[in-house]
Amino acid sequence: MILGNTVLAIALIPIGANREGFFSVGDIIFLCGVAALLAARSVDVLKLHGLTASGHPATPGHLKRYVAALLAVSLALWGLAHAVSHLAR
Repeated sequence: MILGNTVLAIALIPIGANREGFFSVGDIIFLCGVAALLAARSVDVLKLHGLTASGHPATPGHLKRYVAALLAVSLALWGLAHAVSHLAR
């Protein structure tokens, strides 16, 4: 998960620096990173009986909260990166 979040953070840099248009390679990397994080955690919880950070078994409820939080934070950061890009033009 640390690697996936790092990829997302690094992908935001070219999105914020993009001066030519709305959709770039950084967007594709970012969106694929979000999808990969969602898929990895889903498999972990639903198939591999993953654990929470405190060592307890993760439930579908934990997965739903993770999905909601990841999508909300990712969407906010993605929008912020595009706002920075637009304002810097």
